[in-house]
Amino acid sequence: MEAYPKILQELGSAIPGGRVLEITPTTGCIVGCSYCPQDKFAHRQRTISHVKHLRLEDFKRCLARVPTSVDISFAGYSEPWLNPDCTEMVEHAYARGHGIRIFTTLVGMKGRDLHRLQAMRSRVFVVHVLDDGAYMNSRLVGDKYLALIRQVVDTDIAWIRFIVLGEVHPDIVEIFPAEALLRTRPVSSMGGSVNPKTVEPAANHRSTHMRGRTTVSECSSSKRRRYSLLQGF
Repeated sequence: MEAYPKILQELGSAIPGGRVLEITPTTGCIVGCSYCPQDKFAHRQRTISHVKHLRLEDFKRCLARVPTSVDISFAGYSEPWLNPDCTEMVEHAYARGHGIRIFTTLVGMKGRDLHRLQAMRSRVFVVHVLDDGAYMNSRLVGDKYLALIRQVVDTDIAWIRFIVLGEVHPDIVEIFPAEALLRTRPVSSMGGSVNPKTVEPAANHRSTHMRGRTTVSECSSSKRRRYSLLQGF
């Protein structure tokens, strides 16, 4: 517990301030982090929409209303790259002059996506490394994922940060230099409220996969507001 605030401070120092619009491009995240409040959100979202992926056309139309002084953050309650159009969304936002912030487990990302992301200077690029299965779906660690992890570690994207909540998956642990990986454990939900159920290991806590959710949130240093972004907006 003593190390947790220090790790947050170190990670936070790499994240600039300013206004941010958070995009969740997909729903039904297969990563299944047990500390992500997917069940609460899924229940709410099913009353609004059963859309699975944010369409590129809808993203472009909505982004046209956002000032370029607002950073676009690809994160949220699911893995962004489970949407096959995510890289193109990033490229479009970057081309419009928005700062880019990426938070990803790399699940769903391909080598060609990484090459395209290298061409852009992201303000934030955080990789949430898969754990040993205590809190995440460790079955996602296969040959393709390991190859991509090695490619990311070897890349020249100097601003990438790596973090693991829990223990690193045993097949990944030797890939990272010890000093490159921030280690901590989950202590609260993304909603910011500490709840023992949100930090139970995956063996004891079954995450409910989300359906039809695309949300964005606009952040400032003093407040956060959350919106729903629907097909046909």
